[in-house]
Amino acid sequence: MGFKRGREFIKTEVKTAESILPFIDSRYQSSTFDLKEYELTHNGVYYCGKTVNKNLELVFQVAKVSKCHIKINAPSTRPMQKPCVVKPITPPKSFCISTAHGCMHYKYNKAFHYIWNEIWSTCSKNLRKGFTKMMKAKATEINRYRRFCGKTNLFIHKKLSDLAQRCANSMMSYQKSRKDITQRLTSNLHTQYGELRAYVSRGQSMLLMYILFGDAWTHNSNFDRPSERKWEMAQLMDKKTKYAGIGMSSSQNDVFVCITFSQISPYTE
Repeated sequence: MGFKRGREFIKTEVKTAESILPFIDSRYQSSTFDLKEYELTHNGVYYCGKTVNKNLELVFQVAKVSKCHIKINAPSTRPMQKPCVVKPITPPKSFCISTAHGCMHYKYNKAFHYIWNEIWSTCSKNLRKGFTKMMKAKATEINRYRRFCGKTNLFIHKKLSDLAQRCANSMMSYQKSRKDITQRLTSNLHTQYGELRAYVSRGQSMLLMYILFGDAWTHNSNFDRPSERKWEMAQLMDKKTKYAGIGMSSSQNDVFVCITFSQISPYTE
């Protein structure tokens, strides 16, 4: 076993086996198994079809040819979940998020709720101290929805993040001056980029992306297909979209969110 660097093959010694669960579901904690200790025990052998051997390298070569799964006599261990401290979701229609296309309400979807819970169930109270960690969580949530649709992750770009932050600050200032906030929701000062603008009550800000994605999915689950109703969230899920930036600002009980996105890197323009 090992890895290739050009035409060179470099052997590596495998000492531990790691559970795959944390890579599938971030709610699970990482756990490892010491293979060296296992091989020293009297029943420390590897199984692959009819092959039984203490040499992992040999069994691995057999597995590559016969396509069998490698099994071991490892002690059964219960996977540990990270503690959940998230608050229950507010019942449907008790609140909404405001967008350029009107008010959108919460609608339960089992698959999307699983993704949402995977991201936000590990949140902590320090999210309330600032928006940095919350913006990272929202970026992770967006990419989880993209992976759910078979798309690659977005790259969070500094220039787009700066533009998105200015956009969020602008919406916040507009509301403070008691002007019609809907004008700011529909205006885009940077026409070469896509822009998603929305605001929501502070207590429900964790549900913003969940609601936007659910609405976009309901109207057109094929985000790569042209559509008259291909709004900003659907464009954000398009496979052609590669770069994004997130900005957040708040005023009293409202949180303003702006996501600026692009198909090409701003530095190449």
